[in-house]
Amino acid sequence: MSTRILSGSLKIERLNARPVFICAVVFTLLGILSIVLPRIATLATVLFIGWLLLIAGVGGLYVAIQGRAVFNWRSMGLLFLLTTLAGLVMVVRPDAGIRVLTAILAVLFLFEGIVYTAVGIQLRQFFMAWKWMVASGLASLLLAVLILIGWPATTNIMIGLLVGINFLTSGLSLFMLGAAIRNQ
Repeated sequence: MSTRILSGSLKIERLNARPVFICAVVFTLLGILSIVLPRIATLATVLFIGWLLLIAGVGGLYVAIQGRAVFNWRSMGLLFLLTTLAGLVMVVRPDAGIRVLTAILAVLFLFEGIVYTAVGIQLRQFFMAWKWMVASGLASLLLAVLILIGWPATTNIMIGLLVGINFLTSGLSLFMLGAAIRNQ
């Protein structure tokens, strides 16, 4: 019943598989390139994030200064000044940005692993799929441990590898979606 409602509201018959396949090819190729050339992918990712932070920080500073009569512009200004500085550091010194982002990823994976594993174990009485959540948590813990064990040697490749794996799995899932659309 829910499938009927979902497919009816999405108008699946109107979807075209070709753009999905094109996107799948692009994502898959980017994933493979990022995995094969993880240092370049890491640098590109950090520079991209750095520029985004720099642009957002400067724009936010402008808004904070313009709004000084309306809201607490000093707090907003400080926040956007820090955002600008973080972006500037990542653009000017990408090696520092790589180390910081890799450390943040390690901490994120560590906490995610602990939370997913704990929640999955708590849900074992209610859901049959609790094992998938525990498996995801354990995978996140393993990633955190791998990053921390290889620190600092892994910092130059870890972000590129993770971005590459993400692109690759996204590309493969888009291939599957394209095939499902074509077969519809």
